[in-house]
Amino acid sequence: AKGLDDYGKLKINKAIQDMPPEYIKATKQIYAEAHAINREGREATETDISYAIKKYDLPSEIIKGIFKKVFENNQDEFGIDHKPDIVKVEHFIKKRWLIMKNEVTHRT
Repeated sequence: AKGLDDYGKLKINKAIQDMPPEYIKATKQIYAEAHAINREGREATETDISYAIKKYDLPSEIIKGIFKKVFENNQDEFGIDHKPDIVKVEHFIKKRWLIMKNEVTHRT
């Protein structure tokens, strides 16, 4: 299938550009759901993935690839919803700002 490597992982960025608009909207919603699961501090289950497959009518390889990418790229946010507010603020600042002595640079 187009955009898949030998392990069934989606080469997401390239594949999304080639998708029809309705698929792009669905992938953004899947990203949001996967991100919420990650922030809750639980691993994505086959139930989560099969629910997304039924809900969005996308191939399972795409959905599994999105979940895998979200969890790999946001390991530092795993379970952050259950942490104290100060930890959330610290994470927010570290992710968006580069702070050095006498210099602050905004990350884009």
